[in-house]
Amino acid sequence: KTMSGDTYFVEQYETKDKQIIRRLVFGSNTNVLQTEVEVSKKGAIKNTLVSRYHAAITSGLAAFSKLTKDSNICLIGLGGGALASTLLDLSQRQTKLTVIELDQVIVSVAQDWFGFRTEDTKQILVTDGLTFFDEIHDNYDAIVVDVDAKNPGVGLSCPPVTFLQSDYLCKLARSLKNGGLIVYNLVARDPKALNAAIGPMGSFPTNFADVAVLRPDPD
Repeated sequence: KTMSGDTYFVEQYETKDKQIIRRLVFGSNTNVLQTEVEVSKKGAIKNTLVSRYHAAITSGLAAFSKLTKDSNICLIGLGGGALASTLLDLSQRQTKLTVIELDQVIVSVAQDWFGFRTEDTKQILVTDGLTFFDEIHDNYDAIVVDVDAKNPGVGLSCPPVTFLQSDYLCKLARSLKNGGLIVYNLVARDPKALNAAIGPMGSFPTNFADVAVLRPDPD
């Protein structure tokens, strides 16, 4: 179990194309895959960019920002560490990456099962991503919010609604460099919940010059 008492499962299966896929699922939100990676027959992690959502996040960073190998990125939510590893790999492990993860157990899961190496990041902080930006710690080129919701009954699987409230968005905006980018992994199968989640982002034109929505999966 995690420190919050949630259960987690590390599952492994073989696709019809003979790919071996390992994934992380939380008991509180079994409809959402936290992490998927491809594993070799010897157990080594072959490819961390299996998730279409993570592919969309990295594509968004590349398309809408001026990130370089020296960019300073903050990732809220570690999961199995696949997205963090991909961000580091794309920059040849020279990006300054700060990872914020609420649960130390999840950090261990990422290391033990998904090949995440904490020494490659600028720093990994076990703390609450909601309060981390109460004081500006740094000016980031990009902030990525990839946090699952523990109450999917509200129609939003990722992130919790508290991460979409106006005051939190303002904190993120204050922590960005000029021209910086915020990327959310937003999972909602209820159209009303999706529109409600996107709405606050577009209501701050002084903080966010543009708001774009990428839909990697029609589901």
